Amino acid sequence: MAGEPGVPNQQLDVREMLAASVTAAEIEALTDFHNRLLRELDPADRPVEPAWVRHWFHPGSETARRRAILAIEDNKVVGRAMHVLPMRSNTHVLDLKIEVDPAARRRGIGTELLRFALTIAAEEGRTSVAAWGVRSLSQLAFWESFGAPEVHPDGINRLELGNVDPQLIAKWQSESRARHDGYVLHRWKGLCPEDLRDAYVAALSGMADAPMDELEMDPPLLDEAWLIDVERKSAELNRDTWAILALSPEGEPAGMTDVMLNHDRPSLILQGGTTTLDEHRRRGLGRWMKAEMIAWLQDEWPAGTTIETGNADSNRAMLEINHELGFYSYAQLTTRQIETADLISALARRDGGKA
Repeated sequence: MAGEPGVPNQQLDVREMLAASVTAAEIEALTDFHNRLLRELDPADRPVEPAWVRHWFHPGSETARRRAILAIEDNKVVGRAMHVLPMRSNTHVLDLKIEVDPAARRRGIGTELLRFALTIAAEEGRTSVAAWGVRSLSQLAFWESFGAPEVHPDGINRLELGNVDPQLIAKWQSESRARHDGYVLHRWKGLCPEDLRDAYVAALSGMADAPMDELEMDPPLLDEAWLIDVERKSAELNRDTWAILALSPEGEPAGMTDVMLNHDRPSLILQGGTTTLDEHRRRGLGRWMKAEMIAWLQDEWPAGTTIETGNADSNRAMLEINHELGFYSYAQLTTRQIETADLISALARRDGGKA
């Protein structure tokens, strides 16, 4: 009967959702689903509103397209899958995240979402699947049943702004060797000033040496075209970027940090990139930029209560800075990677599957 482990549910409707045609009822149903996932991670987490959830259907941009799939049962969202398709580098990869309602697992819903994902991989010519998500027992069992190895463990860490030690922030601001050596910080909200665009893009390139572990992907191509695309997408998603750029005494790009503020969920601040270029490290520049950003947010974004960031487990330098600030672990993540052909073969060996 429907609902038993391994028995496909004949009432399940798995379909692609387009931003142009999604209904208010479907957005409301997805909002309920998203909040159920949030409560599983942290029962005290603030629920999200439909205005924020509607952005989940955004089709992406010129650098990375997105295709959204929902699994619906009795007008209730019980699963979803997001497919991100890099368009400039890593065009062989389908970036995939599958999530299933905690109360509906082990009923084949994840497997049906995966079947749909593989049709997208075939349509898009993607020969490798990089599947990521929360590192839970159900996720481990699901992906291991298809032989997809873990290649990149990381995590989501959070910082409550109200708990930050103001003396630590003042110390990092005043005692930075980079500051005393003549480095200068520039900051802006929204679009990067034209006279700083080249330097900002050069500073962003420092993200290229972020740990990738065994993930078979190249760092994204970061250039002015990428920046313009990101800025355009941010406006469409009703969010602002606040950025800090560090220049050396000679005016050369030395480092950067940025955050994303969503007007539809103002309490949660998403950390973007933070990096210091090789030749400018070990001067306290990273801590100085972090301290300036936190002080700026506290002064001018009072609705913000929490900063959320993702860090690879192997990125010890950034984890050390975050630990000193008071970041705590919110969720453990993992990425698995497998050739599309191998995943198709593994799925063919399954009869019904479980998720």
